[in-house]
Amino acid sequence: MYDKEIDFEEEFKTEVLDNFHDDEKNRVRYWIAIACYITLFSLQLLQIILLLIFRAFPGTTFFRTADYPNTLLDKQSTSVESLTILKESEFINASSELTILYKTVYKSDEYVFLIHRNAQGVITTDEAGYGVLDENNHIMLKEDTFNKILDGTITEWENKLKIKLAVSTIHVNDFKTNDTINLVEVGSGITMRPLANALILSLSYISMAGILFTVLKPQIVYDFDTLKKSKSASRIIPSSFASALLIILVFNILSNLIGTLIGNANQTSINQLSLNNLLSAQVPAVITLFSILVFGPFVEELIFRKSIFGLIKNERTALIVSTLVFALIHITTELLTGDFSNFFVSLISYSGGGVAFGYIYMKSNKNIWVSTAVHMIYNLLSVLLLFFA
Repeated sequence: MYDKEIDFEEEFKTEVLDNFHDDEKNRVRYWIAIACYITLFSLQLLQIILLLIFRAFPGTTFFRTADYPNTLLDKQSTSVESLTILKESEFINASSELTILYKTVYKSDEYVFLIHRNAQGVITTDEAGYGVLDENNHIMLKEDTFNKILDGTITEWENKLKIKLAVSTIHVNDFKTNDTINLVEVGSGITMRPLANALILSLSYISMAGILFTVLKPQIVYDFDTLKKSKSASRIIPSSFASALLIILVFNILSNLIGTLIGNANQTSINQLSLNNLLSAQVPAVITLFSILVFGPFVEELIFRKSIFGLIKNERTALIVSTLVFALIHITTELLTGDFSNFFVSLISYSGGGVAFGYIYMKSNKNIWVSTAVHMIYNLLSVLLLFFA
């Protein structure tokens, strides 16, 4: 696609030495960049430091009491397969930062049954579907379907995800226990508010971006000057984005097909759910957008493209390594918790981004600004789809 539209090799010719990116001094910089990323970011040292700073602030600006029912809602906020059970009065009095993440799909006596607002394909209103529209045009579970879920006759959502009934130990005696019941202990203590999570995420990316800019400044400036001299700079990024979008689309289709075959269709990674949750509250959403749209892509491209490709001379090998590392870093929670079904499906999905951004980086003669711009535009599109789709 690219080779017919734009001759990248020709467009990015400069008078600078061809081996600039492979210079031994630059290789040292790449190692330092990766070491900083692993130490300060992947091992969450920056996040821990920021958390300790926020803990020093008095009041409830950054933290809230982790009491019931907030405990239950918080623990299920990164699960799209859960059917969470609460008394309606408890749900009404719960933190609005958490209740906004859920939608009611059934009411029985004094209880409400909730699913995550980002759960897709779990309930439909097709003739053979689990749901029916109520007077407010909201999808609710059919009574017969609800009863079969509760007694364990139905154990899967329509998209084949396993149903996980989540109820606190306080109310478990009101329901017939079966293998799908997930008992949640009622905890106490404190937990972070979305504002604190958003600030820690954004400040971590901003700090990491500053560190990487300092370490890799010669490469960053070199690539900027190269792009600025290109005669077709205004066409390169739109064309690159079109190619990247096509690659990502192919991987997403493959991910959904495999997910359907293994009973994990329309699943959302925990990383994406966490970001979606932060984007649900107004102030945290604004703060989070800075990391998603600007600093996140900048940091990730400097590490997964600039540094890894700078250390591995064979481009195909570098593409494979950078793609796998890029995907794995986004689904570590699934791996650590043993959620291998979601891990495998998400691995394919995120690999699409790794291949797409790596391909763009290679075709632009390893210009970090092209892949970064494409990454930013793609994230912007994803956010717009989340808000308006």
